[in-house]
Amino acid sequence: MLELPTATGGRTRVHPNLFHRLLDDVSVAGWQVTQRSDRLQVHLAGLTRGHTPESVHAAVAAALTEAGVLNIPVENSVVAELERTRLGKVSLVTALKPSTDR
Repeated sequence: MLELPTATGGRTRVHPNLFHRLLDDVSVAGWQVTQRSDRLQVHLAGLTRGHTPESVHAAVAAALTEAGVLNIPVENSVVAELERTRLGKVSLVTALKPSTDR
């Protein structure tokens, strides 16, 4: 669960299902969303036909706005492979943890 700023100065919780609905069909081999102190990073392992980084960015930004999130920068990129844990798993949505924010 991500906690993101709202237009009223509060925080709203954004469920990972928001990203599943948006990203499951646009990526060839998976996706990751990582919350940073100043932005969200979206990594896409390839894009399916008919999708572009720009269209994905627009869809994520629109869904966040609809969820009540203040205009938070979204940085997306297409990557060759996704970051994995030591056990080989992909963390799909990672909330901000001050000690790991880079």
